[in-house]
Amino acid sequence: MKSVEIPASVKVIEGFAFSGCEELSEITMDEDNDYFTVIDGVLFDKDEKTLICYPCGLDEEFYEIPDGVETILEGAFDECINLTSIYIPDSVTVIEGSAFSGCKNLNEINIPASVKRIDYNAFGRCESLTEIELPESIVSIEHGAFSHCKNLKSINIPEGIEIIEDQTFNMCVSLTNINMPIGVKSIGNGAFHWCRSLETLSLPDNVAYIGGLAFGNCSRLMIECSEESYVNQYCKKNDITIKV
Repeated sequence: MKSVEIPASVKVIEGFAFSGCEELSEITMDEDNDYFTVIDGVLFDKDEKTLICYPCGLDEEFYEIPDGVETILEGAFDECINLTSIYIPDSVTVIEGSAFSGCKNLNEINIPASVKRIDYNAFGRCESLTEIELPESIVSIEHGAFSHCKNLKSINIPEGIEIIEDQTFNMCVSLTNINMPIGVKSIGNGAFHWCRSLETLSLPDNVAYIGGLAFGNCSRLMIECSEESYVNQYCKKNDITIKV
């Protein structure tokens, strides 16, 4: 499918509505539609606060999300392999699930200080990302948010994060540098699974739970922790090298 025309009668368009439409390059909207609008080929809700769909078939390598957009809907840029750079304005507060998943050539993106939440798999399989700066405004990073970002080498975790959810950094095989805020209390299943380039990681005493395979196949990893901590006990049980 290369084009789609949306009539005035349509009232609801949900996330992933056009996911997998690799050649879709044109979305047109009936001017009498009261719920949606199209700007420069990109689908938004009528008040232009939610970006619903960026057509995967567009040839542009750079896209600037318009100022005033508050939410990037789930799957909005899913599998948009032509994009290499995206600018997010400081009006955006939520990046929903799989918003940029599969953008395998995306190598540059900013996360403004207005963003409070990054949902599940938001940047999953963004294979060309090498680093990303997360602002301190973020209080939630959901499961698989950066899973399979195989060239990601460095990332900072904001101080407000208390839970590293399941598979958040799964298969980030190039990750060598990551900070761990002192407020982190829980590390989910497979959170750092196959982070085989990660050599040292300092875990705070606040950590009271580490899920299964959280550090599975991290063959070079040495964890720094205090002798009395839960982390120390976990490492001993799982044959992980400890630096006290």
